[in-house]
Amino acid sequence: MGDALLFYATGDARGPMIDSPKMNTDNNASPTPTDDVRASRDGHTYHETWAARIALELLHPSTDLVAITMENFSVEDEPLISDSAMEIADLVRYRGATSIESASSVEVLQFKYSVSRATVEMRVPDIKKTLNKFAKTDDDFIKQVGPERVDAVVHYEIVTN
Repeated sequence: MGDALLFYATGDARGPMIDSPKMNTDNNASPTPTDDVRASRDGHTYHETWAARIALELLHPSTDLVAITMENFSVEDEPLISDSAMEIADLVRYRGATSIESASSVEVLQFKYSVSRATVEMRVPDIKKTLNKFAKTDDDFIKQVGPERVDAVVHYEIVTN
């Protein structure tokens, strides 16, 4: 099997699952040494696979998904967002329209993929910076369209292995 990564659809909304021979799945074992370059590449592959799967929804004739963006917000929303908020947008799904002002839903996804921590449960302290950036994004949007609109349409997700 070598070092190849295996990708397969899970059939649910969690996205693609990644199985790698380098992952340490024994909770009692010592941590598996991690090749930083490979880990980074695997993380990018994880993001791209998720994005490809989400993009397939654009093909369905009855979808309300009108656009996805990677590593950014839409052209319409980009001027409204601070640099800090931009960092959080690994993928953004726009439903109904491509701006917060007219979309029925704006879903901001942040991916957290770690080969070295694949068996370690994620805790709030692990995502403190992410939660702060979600809050900054909310603040940016509230300044533009108000808290009621943001509460109604903006959603945040953290996707992890």
